[in-house]
Amino acid sequence: MTSAANDLTPDQVQPSNRGLYYGGQWHSALTDRRLEVINPADGSSLGEVEEAGAEDIGRAVSAARQAQPQWRALAPTQRAAAVRLLAQKVRDHADELALLDALDCGNPRAAMIGDMHTGAHLLDYFAGLATELKGETVPTAAGQLNYVIREPLGVVARIVPFNHPAMFVCAKIAAPLVAGNSVIIKPSEHTPLSALRLAELFDGLLPAGVLNVINGKAEAGA
Repeated sequence: MTSAANDLTPDQVQPSNRGLYYGGQWHSALTDRRLEVINPADGSSLGEVEEAGAEDIGRAVSAARQAQPQWRALAPTQRAAAVRLLAQKVRDHADELALLDALDCGNPRAAMIGDMHTGAHLLDYFAGLATELKGETVPTAAGQLNYVIREPLGVVARIVPFNHPAMFVCAKIAAPLVAGNSVIIKPSEHTPLSALRLAELFDGLLPAGVLNVINGKAEAGA
């Protein structure tokens, strides 16, 4: 960590938005429910986030489904370039993201710095595999060929655990994004803050609706 990183305060690293991010915009949850976020080190409150329900998830899925064809149509190298921009954002803000995760999940701040660099590395790693999205050609009788084309699934949901929040977000969005899918992330209800902050940092780097972040509990996960 740099000396400037040591000067960061908890208030400086908090996400400005505590709602739901889908379709390239921030939305209030239709449930009117909120989740309190607790610092496990001392039991203090880190504020509240809005809690999504089934109808919120439906809207996020619709936004992701609408955005996916445009994303899929890009050349793999274009998708890879966009994902590399995400990796650089993580590196540029590693100190603040590390402090935010330390506050939210209780892991040591120094360990969370390692998480941020691991997350950025994974984004870069899968971006580097973009040109390896290849099918197979199988010779058959009479000079004919069978061939396999690998295609994106469409909308991919990722439910990530509480113990390495930002790193798992990076790890779980990298492959599906590079492959041409749109993604919905549901962070743990115990540690949603860095996912929201990443949504703020990534805003505008991908087409609207390609990456979405939804807070919630079991109802949202289902």
